[in-house]
Amino acid sequence: MIAPIIHHPFNFALGPLKLTGFGIAMMAAFGVAHWVAQNVLEQRGEDPEIMNDVTFAALVGTILGAKLYFAILEHRFSALFSRSGFVYWGGFMGAVLLCALVIRWRKKSFLRVADGAAVGIAAGYAIGRTGCWAVGDDYGRVWNGPLAVAFP
Repeated sequence: MIAPIIHHPFNFALGPLKLTGFGIAMMAAFGVAHWVAQNVLEQRGEDPEIMNDVTFAALVGTILGAKLYFAILEHRFSALFSRSGFVYWGGFMGAVLLCALVIRWRKKSFLRVADGAAVGIAAGYAIGRTGCWAVGDDYGRVWNGPLAVAFP
């Protein structure tokens, strides 16, 4: 049997700024999602510039929704201020709510913008999930096959 690959969480310090694989993947995910959604909206004859406001709303909604959902699950108000606890479903609900408000404020069709943004969301999600693996989170069930990865 081949020894498992040993995974060490990705952490990087740039002076006082500490970056993790998760943080870098999230930045890349939002950037790629924004770029893809703008291109899709432009190809469909919609205003791609709306994605500037929508992406910002998605970022804020994701952070607030994810942390709020985590605090509710944990039954602790203090969970809002921990470094952990960015729950996907809470982030998704927060982002959709805030994006819907921004799209309505901009007087655009939610369904048209959301349909174009969906392609970007899929691309961003694929990149974002790599961040979970980079920090040793959400790694799945135990497996002892030849390409197994050990998370010490």
